Amino acid sequence: MKRTDIERWERERKRQEKKSMLVDKRELNYDDKTEGAYIKKLASLFKHDEEKIYNIAADETIFGLICDMKEHLEEKNWDNVFRKAIKRTKIEKKELALEELRGLIS
Repeated sequence: MKRTDIERWERERKRQEKKSMLVDKRELNYDDKTEGAYIKKLASLFKHDEEKIYNIAADETIFGLICDMKEHLEEKNWDNVFRKAIKRTKIEKKELALEELRGLIS
């Protein structure tokens, strides 16, 4: 085996170690209390078709997520999270869904 082959393998091994270390570091530092994280979680919990969202009032996980959001985000950001989560669903009755979500907060 040539020296250049051994050096190439060594470089590749170091790259793989660095890559796995960076992935582990990202997972540890990921803050799931940001607006974007709440938008993704909320949008993934919705049961909907093209017209409306059906499980806003009935689903306890949505209510729990909203309670958690109230603790970690400022009040001025709540509407933004709701609007963007609803927008991800691409439904027609956005205002109705927004009013239902606002009703859960109060």
